[in-house]
Amino acid sequence: MFFVVLAPLASGGIGGDSAFLLFGGFGFFGFLLLSVIMLVLLMLAQAGFANAALKAHDTGTVGIGDFFQINNIGNVLLFGLVVGIAQGLLSFTGIGSLVVGALTVFGLFLVIDRKLGFWDAIVGSAKLFVSNFAQSAILYILVIVISAVGAMLCGLGLLVTAPLSALAIGTFYRTLGEIPEDFKVG
Repeated sequence: MFFVVLAPLASGGIGGDSAFLLFGGFGFFGFLLLSVIMLVLLMLAQAGFANAALKAHDTGTVGIGDFFQINNIGNVLLFGLVVGIAQGLLSFTGIGSLVVGALTVFGLFLVIDRKLGFWDAIVGSAKLFVSNFAQSAILYILVIVISAVGAMLCGLGLLVTAPLSALAIGTFYRTLGEIPEDFKVG
């Protein structure tokens, strides 16, 4: 969504003053504000999908309200910020952001399900991934492939593949060898 809506405006691709006019005269600051709002909404949407995936696995049913019952919102946003910055900084390496994504694949579920802080969720996710390396790596690769196929279908395929990916990761997270209720990072 960011690239479809905001990138042409940032480059002046629609018209010289289009960004200035579209953002009510705020120009660059309006662009920056809209970017931040979109990123926050994206993280909250991912948290909603994670929460719904856990509920679907636990009960077999999901309602619309389950997508909006997000616990620990502050840590969800901090988790997304830290992981996003790490992936962004390592994206030039080609594989660095994939490694960060793999090691933090269960982090959002730990923030929502175990109400862990963002750092404990990052470390806990890495521990869960490494301790179940083969299965976790296969799942992560399949999720990337499924998401890429969904994105190639003009983005419309993501309407199916994004929830499917969240459900697959949530189900695998739940069945990771009975994570103890008192799971601690240290």
